[in-house]
Amino acid sequence: MTDVAKETELAVRLSEESGEMTAVIAAVSSASTRTLACCTHQDRDSVVMLMVTDDAQRTGEVLRAQGFRVTASEVVVVHAAYERQLAALLGRRLSATGIGILYSYVSWAEGHQAHLVFKTTDDDRAVCVLRAEMLVWNAAQGKVMAHERENMAPIAA
Repeated sequence: MTDVAKETELAVRLSEESGEMTAVIAAVSSASTRTLACCTHQDRDSVVMLMVTDDAQRTGEVLRAQGFRVTASEVVVVHAAYERQLAALLGRRLSATGIGILYSYVSWAEGHQAHLVFKTTDDDRAVCVLRAEMLVWNAAQGKVMAHERENMAPIAA
């Protein structure tokens, strides 16, 4: 299934304590949520773990209850079949329309389902641009996007 939507991304600040990343992963698992996409980076103060889950509110509550410093922000997520060149294509399309990409990352799982995460200078416009681009991409592959399927009329026999 393919879809493009604004979703909540959680940022968890980690200390230099050994094993803290493992504790975050265990906490997310205990929340009974699925991690769709995840990455880490180092900023001036600490290691930051970014994640998009299937229930950001529940995940955030569990992490905060276990003492983690968690913030939430909106990002644009493309859920699509994994294709090696798709992230680069979508990034170029955003840039070509004047939408700046602040950062991006991609995760994929079994069944070749990918979750491409974009934080942009204009997330609302990015959703529109990426939906249009994915319609073209999917049409070339004979697929239909999830939000389009809801609006399709049944074909009479």
